[in-house]
Amino acid sequence: MLRYTTSLALACATVLLVVPHAWPVTTDAARAAVTVVQTALVWPVVLYHSALPVRLLALVFAALGCVQQAFVLGINTGEFYPHLIPGLLLMRGGVLALGSSGLPFPIAASQGVCTLAVLLLLAVGQWYQTLLGRGLHVAHVAHELMFIVVGCLVLTGTLQSVLPAPRAARLQEARRLLEPICYAALGVLFLSHIHDKSAVGTAWHVVLGWALIGQAAALLLASFVHAHNPPQGVASLANACVAYAWVMPGVWLIHMASFHYLFARGWHNDVDIKQGVHHLLWPGELATDAATVKDDAKAREYIGVYLTVDLLFSAALVLAAILGGSNGGRGDLIPSKELDDDGDLPLPTRTHNADNTVKMSNPLVAPVQENVSPFTTNRFGS
Repeated sequence: MLRYTTSLALACATVLLVVPHAWPVTTDAARAAVTVVQTALVWPVVLYHSALPVRLLALVFAALGCVQQAFVLGINTGEFYPHLIPGLLLMRGGVLALGSSGLPFPIAASQGVCTLAVLLLLAVGQWYQTLLGRGLHVAHVAHELMFIVVGCLVLTGTLQSVLPAPRAARLQEARRLLEPICYAALGVLFLSHIHDKSAVGTAWHVVLGWALIGQAAALLLASFVHAHNPPQGVASLANACVAYAWVMPGVWLIHMASFHYLFARGWHNDVDIKQGVHHLLWPGELATDAATVKDDAKAREYIGVYLTVDLLFSAALVLAAILGGSNGGRGDLIPSKELDDDGDLPLPTRTHNADNTVKMSNPLVAPVQENVSPFTTNRFGS
């Protein structure tokens, strides 16, 4: 069934690659429809299919679609994809969290290196275009800080997959604290930094900031729960909460990309403010939406409706994954022998030794001897 679904998705994506050349797609509604549908068909295959050749083929379709959107459809891919791709990756993290044992999951070396290369390119580009040519501005420094924080998250996850088992286990334990701090830091940056001068644009990012802070809190609380080797029901509930904390900001970013950054026209002025699906969905508001550039109350009304929908939609996605018996999509990352009878990762177990140490088994790495007190010399081995 999955094979036929994937084939149908790629076939439809092929049609959408051809259609704009056979029949000109000129209206904003048509351009938006082709872009959104094409994205919805291809990117789930890139992120979730278990076969590497199929994922690579879908990635080729995604790249061709990006080129077409930029040069044929006139989509502002420079704003659309920097919001879309992080959202998709956060949703992928939510799927992985459902099948996890409460510990931070590793990032494959190839994926981590590619992501770090992209982040480095973005950071250098930001420095060259703004900091070098226009002088030091706090807004540009905030952008660089975002790249650094995300780079730390990716780097530690990648190192966990390549380090020897004992060191990987210690790094994994350290990531229990590091990752919540990084997500909270990102949330603070989104709350304080003015990414967009319109009231609606500011409200999008304020919600994203609080969502990331909530994600940090959920990750930290789940770590406390799993540290006490809880019953299966409690552990599953903690994983579901963490999965929701990953999925919700991901859905919000994808929503923001299509509704606010698809066309990205007029964010910097009060004249042409048409930005994406937001103004296609509310055509009657076009004559009065210039007020939303300054009107915080009206912006909050729009954002309140969108946030309500996304909160419920994110919950529905997590519920569907739970009812579908998702093992976190780890079939291509973890050998089947590491999974239990239900296809899930076994929970870590702790046993107390005579010398007051705790021996913790980890389904991903070899067990490591660790002392209860973090201040003793044999905490990281001697």
